[in-house]
Amino acid sequence: MTTLVSTAGSETANSYATLAEANLFHQTVRPADETVWLQEAESTRERLLIMSTRLIDQHWQFIGLKKNTDQALQWPRQGCPKDGRWSNDGTLDYLADDTIPQFLKDATGELARVLIETDTTGDPDGAGFKQIAMAGMAVTFDASDRISQGVIRSSVYSFLRKYGYYKPSLNSSSGQIGIARVIR
Repeated sequence: MTTLVSTAGSETANSYATLAEANLFHQTVRPADETVWLQEAESTRERLLIMSTRLIDQHWQFIGLKKNTDQALQWPRQGCPKDGRWSNDGTLDYLADDTIPQFLKDATGELARVLIETDTTGDPDGAGFKQIAMAGMAVTFDASDRISQGVIRSSVYSFLRKYGYYKPSLNSSSGQIGIARVIR
């Protein structure tokens, strides 16, 4: 069994939030979803926090730099403005470089709850099929809903968006074009 380690800057850290922090998030910020979260066993909730941390680290490029090169996770970071990408008044105030910020703890708890209901890393139902036909009956899939919604759902994105950039999965419909070539 994997043990949840949420010590900021640790070489063995595997979660941005403790189980108590995630429970508090669901009790105060997401009370309607608290029962969904709390009906899972503690060990399951811890595994979900670890997985959500892993997904955030793999799919998000945060502003600033890791404080220590030997820390396991992207946070704590140095050089990340408190106002994130919207810092434009010329006077920058930075997030503490020795702790995990609250927005990231909340995002971790939110994604962990989403993972209870949906495997965001899996292919959507019907992926790869356009139509299935048997004995006079046919099922045609709408290609537009076969595209993955992405690993980081919008409820999690809203916590993280001003502190970095989402790196969507390859099969996601969202994202940016890195290079475009125009031929005339």
